[in-house]
Amino acid sequence: MRLPTLFVSLTVVLLVGGFARAQEGLTPGPEVRYDGQKVVRVHPGTALELSATLNVATTVWSERVGVGPIDIVVTADALDTLRALGLEPVTLVEDVQALIDAERAEIERRRTLRDLSWFENYKTNGEYLAYYNSLAAEFAGLASVSTIGQSLQGRPIIALRINGTGGQTPKPQIIFNGCQHAREWVSPMTVTYIADQLLRQYGVDSRVTDLMDRFEFLIVPIVNPDGYEYSWSTDRMWRKNRRQNSGGTWGVDLNRNWDVNWGGEGSSGNGNNETYRGTAPFSEPESQVVRDFILSQPFARAHIDFHSYSQLILYPWGFTTATPPEPDNSRFVTMGAEMAEAIKTVHGKTYVPQHAIELYAASGTMADWTYTVGLYGFTVELRPTGNPGFILPPEEIIPTAEENFAAILTLGEWVRDLSPYITLPDGAPEVVQAGEPLVLRARIVPGGGILTEGTPTLWTRVGGGAFTAWPLDALGAHMYEGRLPAVDCGRTVEFYLTAALTDGTIVAYPPDGSSDPLSAEAIQIVFADDFDADRGWTVGVPDDNAVRGIWGRMAPQQTTSGGHVVQPGWVVVGQNCYVTDGRAGSSAGAWDVDNGKTTLLSPILDLSGAHDPVISYWRWFSNHAGSGAYNDVFVVDVSADGGATWTNFETVGPTGAEVEGGWYFVQRRLSEVVAPTSAVRVRFVASDYDPQSLVEACIDDFRVLSRCPVRPGDYNGDTVVDTLDFLAFLNDWANGNPKADWNGDGEVNTIDFIAFLNDWVLG
Repeated sequence: MRLPTLFVSLTVVLLVGGFARAQEGLTPGPEVRYDGQKVVRVHPGTALELSATLNVATTVWSERVGVGPIDIVVTADALDTLRALGLEPVTLVEDVQALIDAERAEIERRRTLRDLSWFENYKTNGEYLAYYNSLAAEFAGLASVSTIGQSLQGRPIIALRINGTGGQTPKPQIIFNGCQHAREWVSPMTVTYIADQLLRQYGVDSRVTDLMDRFEFLIVPIVNPDGYEYSWSTDRMWRKNRRQNSGGTWGVDLNRNWDVNWGGEGSSGNGNNETYRGTAPFSEPESQVVRDFILSQPFARAHIDFHSYSQLILYPWGFTTATPPEPDNSRFVTMGAEMAEAIKTVHGKTYVPQHAIELYAASGTMADWTYTVGLYGFTVELRPTGNPGFILPPEEIIPTAEENFAAILTLGEWVRDLSPYITLPDGAPEVVQAGEPLVLRARIVPGGGILTEGTPTLWTRVGGGAFTAWPLDALGAHMYEGRLPAVDCGRTVEFYLTAALTDGTIVAYPPDGSSDPLSAEAIQIVFADDFDADRGWTVGVPDDNAVRGIWGRMAPQQTTSGGHVVQPGWVVVGQNCYVTDGRAGSSAGAWDVDNGKTTLLSPILDLSGAHDPVISYWRWFSNHAGSGAYNDVFVVDVSADGGATWTNFETVGPTGAEVEGGWYFVQRRLSEVVAPTSAVRVRFVASDYDPQSLVEACIDDFRVLSRCPVRPGDYNGDTVVDTLDFLAFLNDWANGNPKADWNGDGEVNTIDFIAFLNDWVLG
């Protein structure tokens, strides 16, 4: 590919100093060398083997760092250690330094060839800055470049903003970035090529023109400029930023520094480690800058974080085997497959789409975070699949970029065609507390369009008639909040939600809106406990025998194992819950339930006056981790005689989706199990009978709800016995409506009128 106009402008820039700085970046010394060291692939099968592998590695070569196949750089002595551990290393690169030297020589050789296009050789940070400024100048009507912040060492972090001149404004936005990890040189080259081609093909290629007129594209080419400079000047294999940590170590892995499950599995607290996560979420200026930039884009829809290597398309989650809620999960799966197919049609390369956790556990990653703030977040691992790893030959830059340009076009068209939708993340309430409003959270995703400001609306009515509109408050990340009105016990509130897009599209939940609204009955709360105070629960019964993981009222600390969250680090309401010892400890198995059972008993509840009581609670149970996974159960029982006898209310496990960890809401009528009495009690029993399993359980927001007594004279069901009830009955009775058969004998006659009149007078 030839770029004659841009080549001339860049030549001027380089002649006045840019080229000299680039040359200085190649060999300033002291250089970190890897003479005689090899890249080998090993397959640690346990966390202990992985730890031993990392201890002998000079550096980790592959992007993945976890149990399973991993590529590492080692000395000759380390090979013997690996073999002694039973890990048979397979050599991928015979001499790392020879590979680095060859790459540097090729870069130097290509610098002397004046007929090469810009994308046929790797570039320094300074050359990127010059190139983006030239792009903005050459395409002044389509592109603009800005400095969005500075790195730890004061280098500018830039972003390019591009869109076509056609279409409506504002436009939905697609964001992509490169070079969170310094040594992944093909990453910024790929995102820059994509930006370049969007601009050069606008008005030429109909597909590109359509997307440029529909979307605004935002590109951050180098998130980690300090690390990138260091990978040129000193250590070609440097991954992290250039933070000086305590203890004399250097660097934070920026792709473990994002605030989603920060500190969890797949990140390290050791400053020497390649995946060192930093001292806190967003502790690093680089992640802060890009975070703030993304949050400042109100119409962002999708994001790709480009890395190398492995030829993968990854989507959430990276820290848990749980999948995003529908329809998002299906959209991720479909989009990943379509992007992979688009890539393959260009040069025949296979990129594997998958949930990120299937590769390895990684907490605090950018793509997971962008999904939590409302974007469809992807990570793309570029070429190759193995050898030569990060040191991809310059002749593969353009093919790599071309196939991923095809993926970007596919992504844009996919986002363009997305249908908007509304969901209720907490579920649709079937009951509400009488006399109190209920907070209702909604997720309104505009698909490929843009919501018209102020249109998200909650519609409600009580007792028939017209619906009343209540504007929803925006919470961010497509989340909104409204309130169902307070209603008297026994009454029903009907509701639905709507929102409008700028193109006039109306989206509703449920889809039929006012024609088929949702409804919730107002009932009384007899007992409610969020466990922030002691309300008389008892831990332990005589035959309990668990030695650890005993129930306690506290705030749980998150634990993970194998990429799964075993114990949550959060509660449903308030500050505390009852949990099987909420301490995290040194590992996921440090304080889980061990060697028996532990029992939690409710206080004795007088439900003798409650009408058709309902018991509800949120529960967490996980038995999926450890080599003895899926062998234990969590049992909930109720008693009508104060605990003398028990009847099962629910049993969770030993297998099923709900033992993967997660808060689940349970609600059931007590009469389905036992009759309400003055001595009702509930018990929760978590058990561990396999020494190799990890068992954790939690209970939060326990409630007993009572439906309102039926008033016979309330003919129209509005909870008030008045003239309207009499008139409604009289109309049905006069017309022979079967509903007026008050005594149930199959006939509508005078006896029914007298029977109803008696109930109506008594109220």
